[in-house]
Amino acid sequence: MLRLISKFLRVGLLLAVFLGALAIWYGLRPLTLKQPVVDFEIAKGESMKQISYTVSGAGVEVSPLFLTWLARLSGHAIHVKAGSYRIEGPITTWDLVNLLSFGANRYSDITFIEGWSFAKLRQTLDDLPEISHETKALDEASIMQQLGMSGISAEGLFAPDTYSFVRGSSDMDILRRAAQRMKKFSMKNG
Repeated sequence: MLRLISKFLRVGLLLAVFLGALAIWYGLRPLTLKQPVVDFEIAKGESMKQISYTVSGAGVEVSPLFLTWLARLSGHAIHVKAGSYRIEGPITTWDLVNLLSFGANRYSDITFIEGWSFAKLRQTLDDLPEISHETKALDEASIMQQLGMSGISAEGLFAPDTYSFVRGSSDMDILRRAAQRMKKFSMKNG
């Protein structure tokens, strides 16, 4: 009887070592991407299982089951961050778990050209589908009031420059940054 138990323990140990080695190999091998750049969104409150299927469906050829269990067993599943993600090259399943748990927001840019009217600037913001449009229904005076510049014309108050933003940022935040940059520039040069 003791011999049989010993044999089962050895087989169990060998099986555990084999499965552990297989998991390490699978977790550290580069994953294939269906296209050169894969973008996906993780919504706040999604479970690790939902996230795994989102990642797989976006074009990362990973087993959703393996990704879910690797994240859970490593303790990373509870730290996954909502946001926009972009994968542009080889990535391992383990790197993917780390990326999801440390968060990575994809930034986009908008450029305000010198000489643009406020109407052109607003139209450019309105044409961006990836931002929140808080100013669409507001007139110029209301926007200026929200920026703390009541009674001032908007023309010439926004610095021409390129502004980076995260998907979901508001147009008001971008306008506020452009106004602050112009204020700093004016103070430095005037």
